[in-house]
Amino acid sequence: MRIGVLGAGLSGCTIALELADAGHQVVLIDRQAEPLLGASSNCEGKLHLGYVYGLDDSLRTAETMLQGAGHFRPLLERWVGADCFETGRSSPFIYAIPHDSMLPANRVLEHFRQVSARLGANGLTTQWREYSCLTESKLAAVFDPDRIALAVRTHEFAIDPLCLRERLLAALDEMPSLSLLMAATVCDIVALPGERFRVGLDFAGERNSEDFDCVVNCLWEQRLALDARLGHQLNRPVIHRFKSALRTQNPDVFETLPSVTFTIGEYGDTVAYPGRAYASWYPTGLLSEEVALAPSRTGLPQDEEAIEALKRSQLEALAALMPGAAEALDWRLPGWSLCGGYITAWGQSGIADSQSELHQRTRVGVHSYGRYHSVDTGKLTLAPLIAKQACDRILGR
Repeated sequence: MRIGVLGAGLSGCTIALELADAGHQVVLIDRQAEPLLGASSNCEGKLHLGYVYGLDDSLRTAETMLQGAGHFRPLLERWVGADCFETGRSSPFIYAIPHDSMLPANRVLEHFRQVSARLGANGLTTQWREYSCLTESKLAAVFDPDRIALAVRTHEFAIDPLCLRERLLAALDEMPSLSLLMAATVCDIVALPGERFRVGLDFAGERNSEDFDCVVNCLWEQRLALDARLGHQLNRPVIHRFKSALRTQNPDVFETLPSVTFTIGEYGDTVAYPGRAYASWYPTGLLSEEVALAPSRTGLPQDEEAIEALKRSQLEALAALMPGAAEALDWRLPGWSLCGGYITAWGQSGIADSQSELHQRTRVGVHSYGRYHSVDTGKLTLAPLIAKQACDRILGR
């Protein structure tokens, strides 16, 4: 079959590699100049164990994340190599619970206990189940105790998305039956006789099209709009959030900054990988939030003054919560650059709403309509597992 994979994020790339490896002629299409320049490489890369989803009392989201985390390395290793999970691995995450968290510290701890009890059933080692509360003195050495009620050290970690990107680009380049069609915006799709599809493409104003026997839609924030072109529109609200963040290769940052997630609410994260660091503060880093079939925003600000303001506002907010890491979070340090991408999920209200669907990620997966497959990964953690599910359907496994 000639298969078109639309969207060259983590899901699209792994699906394209798997299908090409199975002997199909695969064309991977993306509007960016190269693969993996969107949300997949502009996030923190966390392998979620479900700790941040304490507002989902059913624990279904935690179970979903644990399944994804348990499959993440086994499914990706063949393409990126085992050493990528060591050279790109962040320090373990500390979860800091502010006094004004949407879930009080005692309930967050109970959620941790319940998640930990489920780790073993998802192929994760016993070590991953361990977590411990920082003593008062250790908490005060990093955090402002007047603002942080509790800090919990876990074995959850992130993989540097740029490390994954480098390895996946090499794998794509080495796959003979896989071709890349970059700088091509998917603008239309039409069903043809004989269960075939014509995909309309825009190359900087020049229109063209490609015909395929099978199409896999991994377009992320534009996915649902394309589904609707074929009449596959789900009657559910979807929210698109464009989130900016910062990263740096400055050793004064990544050698001293702890990996921290503040939970639960409109807070942020810091991540220290070998050779790089990442930081985000949600209240000022969130650049847009839209409930729509497709969002209107196109990217990050280009104005230097706006970029500097985003750097300063995010890092100063994080430093106020983490005075012990204030030197590493100094916005004046050289090397900080702005990155960002969309977070698309079911829902119609933001994180500040405790009833929002954003506090769960269970209604994700592959929607198949004959030879047309629409892939909703939900979170980076789930991408390899859901990519496998899509390939299993296409290959009849």
